[in-house]
Amino acid sequence: MFKNKLNDALNVINEDRKTLRNQMRQTVNHELAELVSGIYFKIIPLDNIFAVLNKYDIIPLQEDNTKFAGFLAGDDGRVSIDIAPESSAKYRPDMNEPYYAPYDNSNLYLVWHKMDESGRYEIVTYLT
Repeated sequence: MFKNKLNDALNVINEDRKTLRNQMRQTVNHELAELVSGIYFKIIPLDNIFAVLNKYDIIPLQEDNTKFAGFLAGDDGRVSIDIAPESSAKYRPDMNEPYYAPYDNSNLYLVWHKMDESGRYEIVTYLT
């Protein structure tokens, strides 16, 4: 019983597969839509987007499954960023920072376009 409650709290179906539940995805997507809908940004608002994820204990990842520490550039682009539950953090002796077990059914998808006249970015972002 304790294990089931722990898995529910972590939004994980079982220990072997990290699976984001649909209800959590919908909740996060609703907040992401509120954040970017109808607003044009001076910069790509990664910090704001990641803050929404962090609110739900979701971590954006780099290719080596460590916490995302990059930036996005260009007038137009799209990226799919792996995400993981913060609770999946593990440490290896050869790494100075934790690595995470990514969800196998969800990524952060982000599209940006810099408007010609205003120079501001239009953003579309959601969890797949």
